[in-house]
Amino acid sequence: MIYFTIPIVSIFRIMKEYALRQYSFAPRVQKWDTEHKPSKSGGIVVDVLSAIEKRREITQFRPDPLPQHVIDSLQRSLYLAPAGNNLKSREYIIVTERDKVTQLAPTSPYMNWLEQAAAAVVIIGSPQVSKYWLQDASIAGSFVWLTAVSLGLGAAWGAVYHSEDAEESARREYYAREQLNIPDDYRVVAIIGLGYPAAEPPAKKMYPMEEVMHQEVYGG
Repeated sequence: MIYFTIPIVSIFRIMKEYALRQYSFAPRVQKWDTEHKPSKSGGIVVDVLSAIEKRREITQFRPDPLPQHVIDSLQRSLYLAPAGNNLKSREYIIVTERDKVTQLAPTSPYMNWLEQAAAAVVIIGSPQVSKYWLQDASIAGSFVWLTAVSLGLGAAWGAVYHSEDAEESARREYYAREQLNIPDDYRVVAIIGLGYPAAEPPAKKMYPMEEVMHQEVYGG
């Protein structure tokens, strides 16, 4: 019987080459379509920077309702959004009934586009739970917006809480509370309208990056 001695490094190299031939490890990039379904784990595979670059404020929507698997993905992105000390400082109300979505439009003078939206996410914060309720709620809004883009949806941000006008903020928040039975000890931060875009605006002309980007120190 004849034995062959093969260096262990060579064995690993052969195994690696075989694996590369059998499987593709290229990054998976989300296609921009409306047929996307979440993975079995409920996650979304997406190039985040592409979603950021594609994101626009969409205020014209098609009448198509959102499929349940899309709503499930939006809810998961909100649930997984980070919060200071992982506290339950923000909660969410998902509104999909057309009449209820439309009833939210008068919350502020700048939300007429909600009358066309297929759904709305109402983000509320709890100052009793965390002093970072506003930051946490805002981060969650960004997460669901980018998730919406990755799923082929459009979104628009409707500000409810107004930090510089207490009277106007109280009026807006009171209206939203009345529509959705929100307890008084929660602050209503924002209403995000969602739906399939009827039209997509062109990219905004951005100011030069160097005007807002500094290296190591301000002005650097």
